[in-house]
Amino acid sequence: MKDITILGIQPIGISLALSIKNSSLEVNKMMAYSENSDLINSAKSLDIFDDVSKDIKKSINGSTLIIIDSPLIEIPLIFEAINNSPTVKTVLNLNGSQVKCMDWASEKLNKNINYLGIRPILKTDIPTIADASDLVLEDLDICLMPKATTDNASIQNIVHLIEKIGATPYFLDVTEHDSYFTAMDKLSDVISAAYINATTAKSSWIEMYKSAGIEFDHQSKNATKDPITNEAECLTLSDPLSYWIDEKIKSLTKFKKTLKSENDDLLNYLVNIHFLFS
Repeated sequence: MKDITILGIQPIGISLALSIKNSSLEVNKMMAYSENSDLINSAKSLDIFDDVSKDIKKSINGSTLIIIDSPLIEIPLIFEAINNSPTVKTVLNLNGSQVKCMDWASEKLNKNINYLGIRPILKTDIPTIADASDLVLEDLDICLMPKATTDNASIQNIVHLIEKIGATPYFLDVTEHDSYFTAMDKLSDVISAAYINATTAKSSWIEMYKSAGIEFDHQSKNATKDPITNEAECLTLSDPLSYWIDEKIKSLTKFKKTLKSENDDLLNYLVNIHFLFS
């Protein structure tokens, strides 16, 4: 493996860069790109990269492997920049909305560039770059979604990379991934936004807020995500998101009905859920 570039200075991408750097993989240079000066300064302080730049062409120049950890709305322009590089062989994309990214890859990337969606199934929160660690990805499952035209040698190289950082690769259809990702991840953003909307829209909100404690903070946390990125993800995941919202409504309706029952329906409902996680 020669040069690697991380496009987008985010906690997961930084953790992956650390894992690669501290593994037995042979890497010539590791670069990073962001347009955010604060993120660039943070990345430089970690002493991971040979170069950190606002110039995407400079960052990509000479790299054979590109790892994208950028907001969804930036992906098309990033693909166009990658497409003009003669050295890029493989592109990994950490984005959650993989079907749309796969469509963009088919549209904007040359056929000789091997593209794979990749997503670590995180078990530990990485709220900031300072929390990034090479231990975050250790022993994790990492989902791989290669494009149909991606050659087997590139796939095996990425499998080797994942195994070398102490994680376990597994393959998933890209449509299945987006449905599962929506159910297990994105739906929580929607529920959080709906929860905030339901509580703050009341005239009693000012008084209600005085009684809000840690549970409110937990429930509302996901509503604080960047609204532009959140909207883009919701729109590109609209089909699976609509399905899982309907399933959530069915579950809430069922729960509501148990409140008015005169038997043990509510208890049985709660017991069944409890035993799923015990």
